[in-house]
Amino acid sequence: MMDIFEGFIKKIEYEINKKRKTLSEIENQIVLLVQEKRALMEKYEHIEKEEYTDPMLIQMKINSLVKIMENISAIDQKLKKLEEKSEKIRGEIKEKNAEKKAIKKEQEKLRKLLEKDQLKKETQLADEIFNRKH
Repeated sequence: MMDIFEGFIKKIEYEINKKRKTLSEIENQIVLLVQEKRALMEKYEHIEKEEYTDPMLIQMKINSLVKIMENISAIDQKLKKLEEKSEKIRGEIKEKNAEKKAIKKEQEKLRKLLEKDQLKKETQLADEIFNRKH
């Protein structure tokens, strides 16, 4: 009976580890996107500081700034989705840990019940042996 509990616990631990690995990958993606966003923002600030008098260069500057802002916006959307996904996985891990804890609690209850039952049987057997001798 205890082996069944251990099997469930191992399965849950496997699922938790799998989710943690996925979470780690998502967090790595978030770090890379934040770095990319920071680089784009620095590029934006650099281009913004440049002064031009030629209308053609001014238009190119504006187009570059708009394109950078679009890229930053796209990164922000990706970051939002990844963070939502990350929170969902954290919740799932929390649920699995609670499930694992509940199974361990039931396993311990059953173990104590079996020990109590075994002790009861041993006491009963000892009483029978004692009563036969007297």
